Amino acid sequence: MSKNQRRWKKKKKQNLVNKIIALNSFFIALSLFVFMGFKMSNNQLSTSDLPADPLPISYGFVLLSWFGLQGIVILIYSYFNRQKRLKEKHKLRVSGIQKIDHMTGQQFEDYLTVYFEDLGYRVEDTGGRGDRGADKILIEPVSNKRICVQAKCWNKNVTFDAVQQVFTAKTLWNCEEAWIITNRNFTKQVRESAQQLQIQLWDREKLTSKMYAYNERKAQSGSHSVYFALNSSSVFHDLSCEHGRNIAKVQNVITYSNYEEAISNGKKKCSCYK
Repeated sequence: MSKNQRRWKKKKKQNLVNKIIALNSFFIALSLFVFMGFKMSNNQLSTSDLPADPLPISYGFVLLSWFGLQGIVILIYSYFNRQKRLKEKHKLRVSGIQKIDHMTGQQFEDYLTVYFEDLGYRVEDTGGRGDRGADKILIEPVSNKRICVQAKCWNKNVTFDAVQQVFTAKTLWNCEEAWIITNRNFTKQVRESAQQLQIQLWDREKLTSKMYAYNERKAQSGSHSVYFALNSSSVFHDLSCEHGRNIAKVQNVITYSNYEEAISNGKKKCSCYK
């Protein structure tokens, strides 16, 4: 499902909720009006003039109870819907997908290299230009299965050309699997072709979920990470960012064994992409 389709579906759903709320508010007000009207008219009658259980009053109570219950249900739904939206915003923020959107193609490839190496994969570079359709080759840590990867950090949906490239690369690089990873989405033609050719697709939603889980694990085990800083800098980095990988090669770099140690030495965490 494309971004526009999801937005349209979400808007349609919200409009339906708004209509239900408005309709229930109207009937609740009507029920109160009916109930109060009959109550005022009954107060003007003697007790002997009233039936044992006046139907209009019972009807008013039923309406009030029914639509009041629906109003409570809608309030509960609105609360959990809001919690869901907050959770989605948190997921987007932790995943770093918005920072990925501003990466160049090379930065995105480097980012994926660090990610897969942290997961235990061995990553082979295909040499940039003349890569024959594969940006990276992944070797699984246990099975040694080879996977060719096309990395597309674009501002538009990935088209069929990527399928042709990675399918060709799968044979040329002697791989068992082929993946296309993007920060965007795929056209319908790409999805249908990828399914027929058994090509795995990582769209924006899947990439966000993977990066969210990855960064959450890193945050929980931050004390086991290694951080680097230059003597002249007040900022420290780790291997998840380009600056961290560069300064890690410097001879006189300061190394911290955990996050707390770096903070206690007056340094602050970089704002580079993660």
